[in-house]
Amino acid sequence: MLYYLPLLLLLENSLAWSSKHQVSRGTMPPLFSSPPDETLYTSADITDTIRKESVMEMEKVTEVVNTSCSESKRPLLIETNDDFNSYIHNNSIENFLFDCDGVLYRGTDAMPCASQTIQQLISRGKKVFFVTNNAASTRMELKTKLEKVLNFRGILKEDMMIGSAYVAGLYLKSCKLTKDSDNKTRVHVIGTAGLCSELQSAGFDISGGQDPVDTPSGMSRDDLAAYPFPEGEIDALVIGLDNDFNYRKL
Repeated sequence: MLYYLPLLLLLENSLAWSSKHQVSRGTMPPLFSSPPDETLYTSADITDTIRKESVMEMEKVTEVVNTSCSESKRPLLIETNDDFNSYIHNNSIENFLFDCDGVLYRGTDAMPCASQTIQQLISRGKKVFFVTNNAASTRMELKTKLEKVLNFRGILKEDMMIGSAYVAGLYLKSCKLTKDSDNKTRVHVIGTAGLCSELQSAGFDISGGQDPVDTPSGMSRDDLAAYPFPEGEIDALVIGLDNDFNYRKL
């Protein structure tokens, strides 16, 4: 088994990103210390810093893993485009899984060479999948963000997206919680509308999720004692990111 760090150097021509392209302080990735206001960084500076950070992290991983793994299972760090192309060719690699946040983009800013890399892999007939543990978004929402941030047009499909909300639905289905044909399995959600949507798409009856805007966040003791629990009996509880989590939901 090989372990890969998020090193974005990859294919030949991937470095077509112009070294003249400048990134202002306001869009600097957080791995940089705060520069003076007049400082501008080129994409070449950013790419070099990413490489150095990857090597440093690789050294940390190697110190731990090399003592417990055989040589064939030790982590591999690929540092040049030629080495990457050779590795793909020699090992007949056809499937690629990319983490998203911090690997392909930071916030709304694409990482250097991310778009070119993905497009070249797809053009070579490779299968590319996008994996995220962000349960707040549906697969369609992730696809839309990738298309916007990486400037893709017409090459991404929903089944290329693998989000934790979607996987949660698959897992619950595998647990065979489904009742008879007249009653859907009821799942209570602490999380966003995106998580609810994915679970509904998987065939579950949903309660919880995002509260209406005017719902009070607090509860008095009397309110708590009299709370009727309108959700009713549930079969499963799914918890994801909820920026509005409060005592009422608890």
